[in-house]
Amino acid sequence: MKTTPLFLALMLVGVYGGQQPTEQEMSTPGVVTAHSRYRWGNGKAWKLLDKQSKICQVAGIESGMMLLLRESYPKISLPDQSSLEEEITKLTISGFRMADIVDQIDGFYGDSSNLRVPIADAYEYAMQKMHGAKADTLDKHAATLRAIYNR
Repeated sequence: MKTTPLFLALMLVGVYGGQQPTEQEMSTPGVVTAHSRYRWGNGKAWKLLDKQSKICQVAGIESGMMLLLRESYPKISLPDQSSLEEEITKLTISGFRMADIVDQIDGFYGDSSNLRVPIADAYEYAMQKMHGAKADTLDKHAATLRAIYNR
């Protein structure tokens, strides 16, 4: 039997399971501050992780916030300390397991139109939801995120 290019292509699809996301598809560029940008891991990258890796990702986000708090706190004014603590309180939650946060992020990425939204923003959305934000507020927030990242 003669091997044709079409046959080889079909074999590769069978072996490799079809298209895989590229590194660029698994990250989304976005603004951090007025002076800096960052390529954030997004929902496509999140969906490739197993449950334990997702838990580690969430723990890493929270550890990063605590590191920023620890390093910034002694260097900033009292009003800025209070403001920073307030923001950290919004972005963390007690009484839940990391797996509960993972489940909320999984739910957010269950809508395929959210896949380009960075994991950090999906985490923030999950925190708002777990802190009791109303459905219409969450819907508006998700729509804003899609408008920013689905271009």
